[in-house]
Amino acid sequence: MKNIRISPLNIVAATIIGWAVMGLINQSIAMSTAIWSLGLFIVVIVVDQFFRMMLKRLTRVWWVELVFLLLVILCVWLLRYI
Repeated sequence: MKNIRISPLNIVAATIIGWAVMGLINQSIAMSTAIWSLGLFIVVIVVDQFFRMMLKRLTRVWWVELVFLLLVILCVWLLRYI
């Protein structure tokens, strides 16, 4: 069996899908929110594959993806509060 390569963006993607599915089951989110979550999931998977193609070593992938996530969180925070 091939080694499973887990990365921060995989964890984010699983969290997004889990949140959207549980929200739909509990009817606590609208269908449009779930569709936006699906779009975000696809973007996260594409970015993860891009980083994996660019960087072959798993430790580098972890560091680059963590920095990427922190930059995205910072940008969203700045756009929201400034």
